[in-house]
Amino acid sequence: MDVVLTADLLDFWVIIFFSFLGVALSAKLRLPSVIGLLFFGALIGPNFLGIVTETDFISLISEIGVILLLFYIGIHFNLDRIARFGLRATFVLLVKFSIIFLLTYLAAVFLGFQMLDAIIMGVVLSFSSTAIFARIVADSRHQKRDESNFMSAVLILEDVVAVFTLTLLSQMQGDTTLSIGQVLVSVLFSLLILFCSYLILRWLVIRLSKWMDEKNLEAQLFSALSLCALLALIAMSFHLSPSIGAFLAGSTVAAIPSFRKIESTLKQMTLLFAAFFFFSMGMLVNPEFIIGAIGIVIFFAIFNMLLKLFSISFSTYMTGFGGTASLFAGLLMLTSSEFGLIIASQTVGITSYDFVSLSTALIVISGLIASILIPREKRVGLFLGTRFGLDRKRNPFRHLSAYMSHVLHHFEPKGPFYETFRKHAYSLVLNLVALFLIDSFLVIVRGQFALHSGLAPYMVGPIDIFELGAILLSIYPLYNIFRIITMLAGKFAHAFHFGPAAHANIRSKMIENFFFFAFFLLLALPIPFAVSVLNLPGFLQEAFLIPLLAAFLFLWDLARLATQLLAPHEDKYHKLEGYKGKK
Repeated sequence: MDVVLTADLLDFWVIIFFSFLGVALSAKLRLPSVIGLLFFGALIGPNFLGIVTETDFISLISEIGVILLLFYIGIHFNLDRIARFGLRATFVLLVKFSIIFLLTYLAAVFLGFQMLDAIIMGVVLSFSSTAIFARIVADSRHQKRDESNFMSAVLILEDVVAVFTLTLLSQMQGDTTLSIGQVLVSVLFSLLILFCSYLILRWLVIRLSKWMDEKNLEAQLFSALSLCALLALIAMSFHLSPSIGAFLAGSTVAAIPSFRKIESTLKQMTLLFAAFFFFSMGMLVNPEFIIGAIGIVIFFAIFNMLLKLFSISFSTYMTGFGGTASLFAGLLMLTSSEFGLIIASQTVGITSYDFVSLSTALIVISGLIASILIPREKRVGLFLGTRFGLDRKRNPFRHLSAYMSHVLHHFEPKGPFYETFRKHAYSLVLNLVALFLIDSFLVIVRGQFALHSGLAPYMVGPIDIFELGAILLSIYPLYNIFRIITMLAGKFAHAFHFGPAAHANIRSKMIENFFFFAFFLLLALPIPFAVSVLNLPGFLQEAFLIPLLAAFLFLWDLARLATQLLAPHEDKYHKLEGYKGKK
């Protein structure tokens, strides 16, 4: 027993010492500490010098490290930034993930990867590093820049996607034969139970914080950590990753003002254990794999950074930022993510490919290059800006950027579509629920009637009396639903019009609606064929429903305008839309 304890303590001391060297050397070279921790972890790990071997003690520290890392990220889950940049950040995230996942998947398949490995490759490389971003933005020159705050909102949304991805992988580890549908059903059920537990515990913690002495920082610290451990335990009991529960616990702590006094203490402690996680991940790196696959590593490192620079810069520019600011945003998001490393560690039981070693190498390479490029952002911006002319007044992309910013405004808070939807959402839900209750009630009554009377319901033509009753009772809620959808379709179409709708006649709007209907329909129809030809995962075929729905809304509004055109007085349309006398 003493021998085992001595060996564990010796390994623990070695890890602390080399972690100190990694952090100190990184600070000296002005690099993110993650790079030094991963490097020294790989150096003394069992696959290189073998100074420290993988033990249960080290594995335990690593597990605690990833839990506290997600707890720390949850604490910084800033809802104010999401409220400020929510829709535009979502737009950037969708563009980024679509481009990087699709092209990375195709590149991996082209290089001979199996479909599952190519999917994992696309997922792992789609994320950017929150830890390295925080290290860069800590510089006072970058803290107050709008693009820094904007990219922070994008990273917050990325964290949510990463947590959901970890949930899927934790389910797949239990049984790799499950279909995507079965996995999603299991995940949603587990998340529902976890979320209910989260709401109950959040309610209890809020009331406990009022009772607790605000000056007793130790009690607040242990209550926050106990909430983290409890939610992690609940997540594990439903076959979810414990880090998901830790993330929810962190978001709860962030929402309670009395806990903000211990935020600095929690930060230092969680960063300490997170350092152990990165160090232990470095110990899992196999240098022989990296050397043997050096061509693959270099290719994906360069390919991924180029995709991130393009997708982030382009999508940020489309939301209304200038060319220089967009390029800086792209540089901030160059690095591969620690979430990618966590996801890679969860794939050990799913695939035989060494994604941990690959992810570690990509983090180090991208971190080094980002550390070189970001301090020289003006030179990079001048070089790329000169080549692509993003800041020129005659730049054709400037008009597209202004148009996209105009479209996004309609769906943001205080935008026409958003406000209309918010105003009528309750009525829409209420009428949908009424339809469901009417149909359910009449089905039950019809069944009970047939069961107890033994007679068939009285027929009125081709339908029975109960079906007729359902139709009659459903007329009013169906009318309300139709009216609200018609109104929302009009606002949706109005967002995409090229000019001010108040100054356009009905025929011009109909032409624009028909153009967008044809555009989205032509966009939707080839998607299933393209997914099949490119050998993409089958579930991506469902993506055609998004542009198909958009095409349907334009067609709906086109029909509405046609009825207005046939009306004797066109002023009725303007009065209906609220354009008379104002924009």
